[in-house]
Amino acid sequence: MKNVKKLMISAVCTLALAACQKQQAQAPAESKPTPATSQASTIVPAAASSTNSHLPKYRVVVELDAPFALQMADGSVSGFDYDVLQAIGEKQGFTLEYKAYPWGSLFSALEKSEADLTGGGIYVTPERQEKFDFTSNYLPTSTALLVSKTSGIQKLSDIRGKKVAVKERTQAQKWVNKTTDDLSKVQAKPTLWLAFKEGLSKNVDAVVGDEASLTYFLKQYPDDSLTLIQDNSLPKEQYAFMLRKGQPELMMKLNAGLAQLEQDGTLAKLRKKWFEEAAPKPAVQP
Repeated sequence: MKNVKKLMISAVCTLALAACQKQQAQAPAESKPTPATSQASTIVPAAASSTNSHLPKYRVVVELDAPFALQMADGSVSGFDYDVLQAIGEKQGFTLEYKAYPWGSLFSALEKSEADLTGGGIYVTPERQEKFDFTSNYLPTSTALLVSKTSGIQKLSDIRGKKVAVKERTQAQKWVNKTTDDLSKVQAKPTLWLAFKEGLSKNVDAVVGDEASLTYFLKQYPDDSLTLIQDNSLPKEQYAFMLRKGQPELMMKLNAGLAQLEQDGTLAKLRKKWFEEAAPKPAVQP
């Protein structure tokens, strides 16, 4: 709980990294975040340098939810999406400013022109495409189930009558709500990490969520009694960066950069780092 509160404090600091770190050390334990986009925290990458001040800068909003965007013990940013965006910026000649927003505020931040794009694990959906532009896909995934090996659960329809944890406002929650026969047994959490914790503590029978994220968590916190199940009846999903509409130059740079990273093997290396190997743990989990 103490670690959770520390992260909640950092999510409302409108400060540069050094100042934010100082405030984290001084902030009282009872401090709570205010769910307002105007109070998102500015996160300065460790590699930021004044020598790049002449380059174009784009504003990125992310949710601090591993493995796509997380804050390390030294205050620096890390994560799969962060690594991909930084690599694109190096190749295409631009810099990025990151701000941490709650999941539900990422979309409104773009609509209000508070940011140029968002990362942090965004599925491409028809509903989202009506309001926003998307880059080329950079990571295939699907909805998966994390269950006990003795649960008897083999597919999504088996969650009927079971306790389930899921991240709120996601495709996974939509599938769970359509499938369960008792919504009172569904725990909708603000982050997938919190849903995963319920599964790790054996408080629920299943955690339903993004396969890539659950793979990362299970590698960080291995438990031989748990297994990850793919339900082939569920559609495959794709991750992409989401942009405010009307930014053709930025779209061109991002897609060109993604193509370069695919061609030179950088994307493959980052996928391996974050989803196949023991990727770095954040300082505190959401």
